[in-house]
This record gives sequence, structure tokens and C-alpha cells, in this order.
Amino acid sequence: MTDTDSFCRRYMVQWDKRSLVRAKERFELAPDFDKAEMVNPRLVLGATHPKVVALGPDAQRYLMMQHCYEYLEAVACGEAELISKVAIDIGCGEGDGLLSKAARQALMTVATDEIYHAYSARELIEALEAASGIPVQPPTVDSIMVTSAEATFERTSAELLPFVKLMVVGLMENAITDDLVEVIKSGNQSSPFYDFNRIHIMDEACHRAFFRVVLASAWASLGHRQRREIYDLLPFFLKSYLAGLSLEGNVGLRERLCAAGLDKADAETVISDSAAVLAKGGPHPFWYNIRKCLAVTGMLDDPALCARLVEGGWPLEDPPLEQAA
Repeated sequence: MTDTDSFCRRYMVQWDKRSLVRAKERFELAPDFDKAEMVNPRLVLGATHPKVVALGPDAQRYLMMQHCYEYLEAVACGEAELISKVAIDIGCGEGDGLLSKAARQALMTVATDEIYHAYSARELIEALEAASGIPVQPPTVDSIMVTSAEATFERTSAELLPFVKLMVVGLMENAITDDLVEVIKSGNQSSPFYDFNRIHIMDEACHRAFFRVVLASAWASLGHRQRREIYDLLPFFLKSYLAGLSLEGNVGLRERLCAAGLDKADAETVISDSAAVLAKGGPHPFWYNIRKCLAVTGMLDDPALCARLVEGGWPLEDPPLEQAA
């Protein structure tokens, strides 16, 4: 039995004991939850702008609730429409020889978790909407997770597609989970949004470790000819995903600001100021989470891949202190 097989078998034993979908208790919204600060306003685009603050707490509360809805819907969409589907595809045998039987079976537990997370996220959206009286603003853009992954898959050869699917989903899982840790640290400890995410991360931390192990094994199995294709695909994926995330925050912001009580002129001022903040610094912060995964899996041991990443504007050194903060 290989080290990867041994890890996957231990992973499945732990999953059976600890995963949310197997646990008896599940998250439910407390009827007396505090609606004052669902999420740290510093994390919500525009919420701390003087023009929004001047409108009073209801305006901030509206923007914070929309942020929660948007975040939870992103969880539901990405996990149901992308991660679970890839896990099922490879778990059911796509890319025969890429992963062992034990690893494919463990992927089926990931798919089970993700579908349940999507169900739970949409259940919480409905409960929050009813309890807060603040309706969900419909999304105005397709999921960046899904569209960037699909664009990358379309550029991939049939031979390498199973590995690229595994790579894309594994890197996303690592990037989002590392970010989720920081989000939880920053927030109101009594908020149902953070309570939900503290439970959610129990599964996601396991997924992060799992994808690091199987991605390292899969990468090691690729020959030089196959890796040459990754040298082109990985920078393309990073640009599609991370540049898309940087722009996604502004999409729908005008409608949210006007619904919160700003007139169009003031909304444009907030958008302009927010765009200036987003434009500062280097690459999207998720890059440094992805870089960590690439290092752990051994992918950054490939000098040619490193050269292509640097050429594409993805630094291999640590972020500047002000950006890391």
C-alpha cells in the first residue's frame, strides 16, 4: 500500500466519524440572533465608507446582509456546480490510473460533503432572509469559480483533463479554506454567519489536506511532455480566477448602495473609492494561499513552471508586509 493509499484510508475513517453530513447535530439559526453585525464591516465593500456610515446603521446592516447572502451563495454554487461534480467525475473513474482506488473512493466523500454544504448554505440564506426582513439581491454575474474553471477545462487536452480538473479544484479548495480561517478570526463571535463558517471549515480543512496529498501524487506521475501543457494552463487559470475575483466585488455594488439609501452620485463616489482600494497592492491575496499549496505538492520544485509563473506576474516571494496585513 502506498503512502497516498494509507492516507486516503485513514481519511475515510475520520470522515465517517467527523464530517458534517455524518454528524447528528446540524447548524440552525437561533431565533434571537444579533442582527447588528453579521459580518465584520471592514470586509464588506463600501460598508465603512463615510457616505454609507452617514446613513446610519440600517444602511451598513443592509450591505452586510447582502455580503453574507453573496458569500453563502458562492459556497452553494461553487461546491454544487464545480467541486462536487469534479469529485464525482474522477471518483467514478475519469482519468483511470491518475489516482488509486482508495483516493477515488475518498473523493466520493468530498462530493458528499460539498453537496451537503451547498444545501446548508442555501438553507441559511432562506432563514436569514426571513429573520432579518432584508431580501436577497439577485446575483448579477455567474460564479467566477465555475466560469474560470470551465474556461481552463476547455483549453485542456483530453489526455490531461482529469489532472487539470483535480489541480483546479484542489487549488481553489486550498485558497478558499485558508481565507476562511482569516474571515472567522476577524468577525463577531456570536454571529450565525461565523458560527456557520466555523462548522463548515471542519470539513474544508480536511479537504485541503486531502487535495494536497492527492495532487502531489498526481503531479509526480506526469511526464515532461504533460507538464509542458501545465506550464501554459496554470497561468491562464490563475488569471481567469484571481483577476475575476478582483472584479467580482464591484459587480452589483451600485444596486446594493442605492438600495441601502444612497443616491446615484454618492453611489458612484463609493464605487470609485472602493475600486481605488482594490487596485492597490500586488496580486489577489488568494495567490499566496495557492502558492503555498503549489509548494507543498512539489509543483514549485519544477523550475520551468516557476519561470512561467513569475513571467505571468505571480511572485514566488512573500507579499509585502502592508499587503499581507
